[in-house]
Amino acid sequence: MAAGTERGHVTAGRMVDSVLRVGFVADDDDNIFAGGIFNDRGRIKAVTIKGFRNFVGYAFVNSVIASSKIDRVKIQSVQTDNVSTWFGLLASADDGQRIKSVVTSVPDHKWVPLLLDDDFVGDFHVQMITNPD
Repeated sequence: MAAGTERGHVTAGRMVDSVLRVGFVADDDDNIFAGGIFNDRGRIKAVTIKGFRNFVGYAFVNSVIASSKIDRVKIQSVQTDNVSTWFGLLASADDGQRIKSVVTSVPDHKWVPLLLDDDFVGDFHVQMITNPD
């Protein structure tokens, strides 16, 4: 799914083999973490990937969410082993902090803003990149 401007709240039970882009055009659609161009209007206010009760499996698998700004993300469970293929969250590093909060329950992890441009657990990455000049 791709959108040029703001998306309010995105909620799903699972996100598997999917891409959500808001205000981002990838250089390589097969490797979104290779970079691309963000526009200043792209923003996702909140993402919640809840998982399903009594479901054996992960809620977030081999998927990418990319936007200029991502306010809050809460994911119930993340499959961190993706056979060395990166997946996760990608936002702009231009003009200050563009990701405010990312929390996963499984694994128990909280991304700490401003400390790292790329925080990861296994192949799951929370990364901020700068637009090319």
